[in-house]
Amino acid sequence: LNSKAQHRWLYMLLAVDILPIAGLTPLYLFSPVSILSLGHVSQWMMFTFVVLGVARQPFSIAYLISHNRWIRALGVVCSLIFASIFIYGTVVTRTDYTINRITINSDRLPASFDGYKIVLFSDLHIKNLVRATKEISDVVDICNSLEPDMITFCGDLVDVSHIEVTHSIATELRKLKAKDGVFSVTGNH
Repeated sequence: LNSKAQHRWLYMLLAVDILPIAGLTPLYLFSPVSILSLGHVSQWMMFTFVVLGVARQPFSIAYLISHNRWIRALGVVCSLIFASIFIYGTVVTRTDYTINRITINSDRLPASFDGYKIVLFSDLHIKNLVRATKEISDVVDICNSLEPDMITFCGDLVDVSHIEVTHSIATELRKLKAKDGVFSVTGNH
């Protein structure tokens, strides 16, 4: 391709990347509560598009900067690696929860706090969960298995509206148990 054709190709790719985002963003942000499922579908569509769009960039760049087929092939390989990493992270490791144990030593804490255990978790974003009730149940089981004195949830249970918290999800969340209570803040969502 000549330089003009390459630039047209680049502009076409940019339009392909921008138009769906521009079209789906208002649907997601301004969809009425009654069509949350449509917002959910659009969110996953946008995620898929962004992942594939980002993964495609090494190929696009290699194609635009070189006529060498080995460089273009390297762009294809890099794009496939990126797509594989994104898909693996989303499908396989998405629910690989990590427990970080942190010990706080301070002379300012009373002796009664020696051994006091606080479990802190956040950002469940129910709308993004594939099997929400099961995944919430798993988180609750992990939190309870740590036998905490207190549980704190630091926000973002939902993305758009309180109606995302279905009866089954609320039932699972009520199973959180800690000697001194379970505390929560709403977060920015």
